[in-house]
Amino acid sequence: GFYHLIPESAALVAMAGVTALAFALALTYDSFAVALLASAGGFLSVPLLGIASGTVAEAMGFILLLDLGILAIVFRRDGWFVLEPIAMAASYAIYFGWFSSQYTSKDAGFAGVALGLLWAVFYAMDVARILTVRTTYRELRHTLGAGNIVLAFIGLALLLHDNSVELGTIVLVQAVIYIATILVTKRSLQNGDVLDARYTLTAILLLVIATPALFTGFAIPILWSLEALALLWCGVRWKLVYVWWPAVGLYALAAMALSATPSAFATAHPRTFVPLFNPRALSFIVLAAALAAGSLDLRRLKHSGVGKFISTFQYAWCATLFLLIAVETNDFFARRMVGVGHLSTIHLEQQRSFAMALLWLLYGLPLVFVGLQRRVFPVLSSGLAVTAVAVGLGAGSAVSYQPIERFAPILNDRVFVLIVLMAGLAAHSWWLHRNRSFYPWIGTALSGYRIVLLLLGFELVTSEVHDYFRHATGAVSESAGASGTFIELVTLAAIWMLYSFPMVRYGIRNRALSVLLIGLGSMTAATGAGVIASVAFQPDSWFSTAVSVRPILLLGLCAGLFLQMRWAREGLKAFPWLDAVLLAMQASIVLLGFELVTTQTRDVFDQQTLTASAHRISDLRNLEQLVMSILWLGYGIVLLGAGLWRRVRWIRLGSLAMMTFAMLKIVAYDLSFLNPAYRSLSFIGLGVVMLGASYLYGRYRNLVLEPT
Repeated sequence: GFYHLIPESAALVAMAGVTALAFALALTYDSFAVALLASAGGFLSVPLLGIASGTVAEAMGFILLLDLGILAIVFRRDGWFVLEPIAMAASYAIYFGWFSSQYTSKDAGFAGVALGLLWAVFYAMDVARILTVRTTYRELRHTLGAGNIVLAFIGLALLLHDNSVELGTIVLVQAVIYIATILVTKRSLQNGDVLDARYTLTAILLLVIATPALFTGFAIPILWSLEALALLWCGVRWKLVYVWWPAVGLYALAAMALSATPSAFATAHPRTFVPLFNPRALSFIVLAAALAAGSLDLRRLKHSGVGKFISTFQYAWCATLFLLIAVETNDFFARRMVGVGHLSTIHLEQQRSFAMALLWLLYGLPLVFVGLQRRVFPVLSSGLAVTAVAVGLGAGSAVSYQPIERFAPILNDRVFVLIVLMAGLAAHSWWLHRNRSFYPWIGTALSGYRIVLLLLGFELVTSEVHDYFRHATGAVSESAGASGTFIELVTLAAIWMLYSFPMVRYGIRNRALSVLLIGLGSMTAATGAGVIASVAFQPDSWFSTAVSVRPILLLGLCAGLFLQMRWAREGLKAFPWLDAVLLAMQASIVLLGFELVTTQTRDVFDQQTLTASAHRISDLRNLEQLVMSILWLGYGIVLLGAGLWRRVRWIRLGSLAMMTFAMLKIVAYDLSFLNPAYRSLSFIGLGVVMLGASYLYGRYRNLVLEPT
């Protein structure tokens, strides 16, 4: 080839003869060194001579003949096994060298045939060893067998990179050949050999590779899911750990392929989207079904640690269906939002959240029921988690109705969603209560369910009232200015107080701490709302309404507190800390009465100043302070009587402090605007009152200071 003395074809024939002679001498004299030199000389002949476009077939034929000769020698002389890896490495190296330097598209057929023959020669040698029960150099032969298919696949991938169908078909045929071979020759295997494992794993790997080569889109995760289920069944059926382990990995690969597929979580064409009847939904359903079937199949397997796989499969299929509901619902509403106006879009966005919450709740119900009935904790916990997410989404979306322009009190989808969520939680609570002996945490879960149920009810009444005032356009809301807020707070305070009654009563009677705490919280919110409404209200055009509503509100709150104090005393044995709550209720009643006296007096005088002259306004303000002090004094006397009657020490002492403050205010400030004659008479009257109070305190001192 270098000096061009003879044609290349003739040179190859000559080299073939020399190589054959060398191998004959090696066999005759049993010389491994001569055989090694003959192998090296034979393979070096091709690059030394060079492969021209006209001698490609001859060169490849020479390589194949050389491989056949070497493998025949190795088959006869098992100790010369090292010649086989040399032949494989040299043969593929020559092929890839030619492919990288001289290959053109016209050579595709020849290249495919040459690559197939190279793989077939070494594959045939592997099969021959199985049939003749050769067990020497086992690890090295496994390496060669795996290397043969890897090199062949690399060559195919380079050759057919732009024709995936042909590549997938050839790889699939190879997978069939490998699995058929091991099925036919299985009886010839020796104990301890892992040839069946290698061939089976090779077939599985080729099958997995062929799938994305032959198919695209959602068909890939669908087929991988089915393949994984089939492999898992076979592995469990025949107790082949090297089959069901790869099946588990294939499940994970299918899930990742589904996640990576375009439009897996949002459709690219919402206008033409059809819920459930689409390839994406089918892929989610097939994957979930394969996981569920796999979890059932794994129960037949007696293997350490298989329980973790079963639990993982059960969590996985529950999560897969959860995602299916989410993506299908999201795309369904995306289709409905196409081409609609701004308000409709806002409304549909809230409806999407509501629909998703309801669907998740309905999905969680059978999971919880089946999980409890079958004692399958992964399914049960998945159902509880799905329900928690559903309630969180529904409650979060229901805080404010959107758009408020389309709000209708009570008859709206938010009320329906919250009621359904509460019904679902009630069903869960009933099922958990019936099975509370099986799981120790169910008691805690039931308390949590009660809290969530009551909070949903609280949100329902609160949001409906709030959105009613947002939506109203009459004399109750926007056109009423700041007074609209007053009426809203009054309404909320009344509803919250009424809402707290059954909860406090039930919580004390049944010793349900969670219910009791929610009831006390609702009562506290009602009291706070009433206080804020009364203090913040500034009378304007709504003066008459406020004057009539505020006393009803504050007195109603006081009545509610009185009633709940009575119930709280009944629960002191079960809940000793209610003693502090009773004290807080008493203080709230006292403060509400003080606020009523103060704010009503202020509003009466504020209304009179609207039409009074500037000089008259000053007199009215002075008179307001005097009247307020006198009312405080009278209120203190009433509190003192109440404290003596109910034998509550802090009320008695507080009333004395209030009366003292009122009298000091009258002396230091309120009487300063009177003329001397009226001021003198006022001081005389005040002195009489103070002397009378001093006499009564001295006589009933022990009673006043008596502990509660």
